Amino acid sequence: MMASSTLAFLAGGLAAQALPNSLAVDLKRTEKVPTLTPALKAYISSSYREEPDTYVDDFRALDEARGDIMKLDIHDASITKLLKYHGQLVYLSSKFPIDENHVKVCFYWHNVFGKDRRSVSSFNLDFERASVLFNLGAMYSQLAGMESRQTADGLKKACQYYQFSAGAFQGVLDMLAGDVRLPQTADLQTPTLSTLVNIMLAQAQECFWHRAILDKMKDGTVAKLAAKVAQYFDLAIEQATNSGAFLPTWLTQMQSKSAYAKADSHYRRSAEVLAATAKGGVNLFGEEIAWLQSANVNLKKLLEQPRNLSNQLQNDCKELSALVISNLQRAEKDNNLIYMEIVPRLDTLKPVDAIGMVKALPVPDLGGLKDVVGKPLFANLVPFAVHQMASVYSDRRDTFVKSEEERVQQATSACHSMLASLNLPGAIEALEQPVGLPPSLLKRADEVRALGGARALTNMLDTLRAMGAKDGEILDEALEVLGREEADDGAMRMQFQTRWTRPPSSELTANLRETAKVYRDKLRKAEQSDSLIQGKIEKHLPHIESLSATKEELEASIPASTAQSIPRNDPAVKKLKQLLEQLTQNIKQRTALVGEIKQFAKTDEIGPVLIQMTSNKVDIQQDKVFEEQLAKYDKWTGAITGLIKEQEAFLAAVMDANRQFSDSVKKNDMFKQREQALQNLDSAYKNFKDIHGNLEEGIKFYSAFQPVLNKFADNCRDFAFARNMDKKDYLAALQSSLSSLRLSESPMNPGTYPSSSNPSAPPPPAAAAAHNAYGVYSGAAPPSYGDAPPFNPPSSGQYQSRYS
Repeated sequence: MMASSTLAFLAGGLAAQALPNSLAVDLKRTEKVPTLTPALKAYISSSYREEPDTYVDDFRALDEARGDIMKLDIHDASITKLLKYHGQLVYLSSKFPIDENHVKVCFYWHNVFGKDRRSVSSFNLDFERASVLFNLGAMYSQLAGMESRQTADGLKKACQYYQFSAGAFQGVLDMLAGDVRLPQTADLQTPTLSTLVNIMLAQAQECFWHRAILDKMKDGTVAKLAAKVAQYFDLAIEQATNSGAFLPTWLTQMQSKSAYAKADSHYRRSAEVLAATAKGGVNLFGEEIAWLQSANVNLKKLLEQPRNLSNQLQNDCKELSALVISNLQRAEKDNNLIYMEIVPRLDTLKPVDAIGMVKALPVPDLGGLKDVVGKPLFANLVPFAVHQMASVYSDRRDTFVKSEEERVQQATSACHSMLASLNLPGAIEALEQPVGLPPSLLKRADEVRALGGARALTNMLDTLRAMGAKDGEILDEALEVLGREEADDGAMRMQFQTRWTRPPSSELTANLRETAKVYRDKLRKAEQSDSLIQGKIEKHLPHIESLSATKEELEASIPASTAQSIPRNDPAVKKLKQLLEQLTQNIKQRTALVGEIKQFAKTDEIGPVLIQMTSNKVDIQQDKVFEEQLAKYDKWTGAITGLIKEQEAFLAAVMDANRQFSDSVKKNDMFKQREQALQNLDSAYKNFKDIHGNLEEGIKFYSAFQPVLNKFADNCRDFAFARNMDKKDYLAALQSSLSSLRLSESPMNPGTYPSSSNPSAPPPPAAAAAHNAYGVYSGAAPPSYGDAPPFNPPSSGQYQSRYS
């Protein structure tokens, strides 16, 4: 025998499309929301201070996603549409405070339950999301109802659908349990949703029950599965009664399903008792009869009111009733004639142990829906307050990174200065190789020549100066455009006096001029850095030119020496060389750490953290948040501090070892000349590398800054063009107004004189259209072009200029 669930009910929220014997919920109907896009655009302009048309594709995608869920077919593809829109609503809630107090968008959804199936409206985005989750649960319930109950695969799919349906309705319940405020509707109240959760769990459990029958499992197992079905339905009945949203026929169907499940459970329990008796050892004939009598009572009550049952359930009840009656007659006859067992009351027997096999499967989080939802809409939107805070953090982060870089460079410079004062490593190289060139020097000279030598530095400096001048010209031209437009506006204002009522240029260009001031400051600092680099080139160029010479020219420029030689394994020499190598490695490690800090800083954005805190309505304490974010750099700064302390110890040891070395070597004038020459070339190499890096960094800065300035200049030209077009329309309107005024002064039209209290002409429609067309009078800030790397001059004594 195949047990079944109840009929598909067509009223009170049950779907007409579902197959018989399944309880499926209707989809809530919704209406178009024409105010959604305009409201979001207005908020983007006012709160994000961005141009809404930048997000035209996002608006289109959002409208399409909502349109897709308005009319849905009973198909798996509809689940994808609902999940996609739900996911985008979650993303949307982190960007826009859509409620009655901020972004006002009215959402309309029709009730499914209750006496009044009217449309309910709310300005709260949570209402929209809850309604979508409700429809997700409804769609899963309808898909489950479409599956066959005659096959194992159909039962498996239906079971999964019902559990997902329960999870969706539970999702709405979870929203109600939080701080979410939803309209008081029959559909979205706790008793109604709790009822639906338990109905879906009951039907999912039914699938396991039916599968157990299909697989001919033991009667005891089937009895326990059926008992859990009855428990779920009994709980749903209790909650539905408290809800008041369900029609009596709903309660009747749930009661019928529960009664039938209990009847089958008790029948299976009786069979299990009979099997245990047959094995011997105990006589349970009385208990068998008690279970059969209970099953018979439940089935009689169901069959006494056949109109409350579907055709399928009637057939199932009749089939089970025949089995129960047959077994009951047999058991009572045998007991009366043979066993004489007392039939116990049902309430004295241990209830059938109910085994639950299902649970509400929650709607996946955004991580699990990534492939379904796709890219978050409006992902690039950052609240203006967050943008400002993120900008402050970026400046503080860059200042911090720069200070760490300067700390390392100052330590390196101190090391090089001390070694140069001791003529190291030149003294050791002059001693070890009194004639010819040390291999290390030859290698460095080859590297300098490969990079173009001294001529490359002068050429790069010329390029740097030219690029700086070009960037300055672009900014000057942009400001000239604004100046000419402002002068023209001033002339019109002088001519027409109070009739010239459009906004003054100075008000509209405040943001542009403030941006220009920032850019001018960057160029001024860059120019200061250029001058410092030029000074370094002039100071060190002679020795760099010597290092750039050929091998033969280098050898000819360095004198040989006849100093008294000492053994290569002399402790003083050995100790000095070891210390110099340790210092070299120390500097390399510090340089590598600075590189790691810079690389990490490129991706160190505090924006996502601030957005998340804003979405969660967390009070942001700026200094504390910044401090926590910058704490990520502690592992590098600590390592750098340790290396600098280590360098100090090395340098102290170098001074001691160098005194011993100097005492053990007798130096003549030729040796001293060679020692100094080698030391000069060693310093020339370090200065060349330093200056070459400065120049590369400067050229990179100007290259990156030029597109920023070009965009700024384009914006200034667009502004001037829009103002010029507006001026023409405004002049035409004024001339028309003045002509009308002259005509109205005729005695034939005494009633058309303008009021003396308002002599100025109103802005003509054409002028207003121009405002909207070019978007220059909204008072919004000009579009952000992104900052080029800050360009600050180095302090005196530093080798590397501060382009970054």
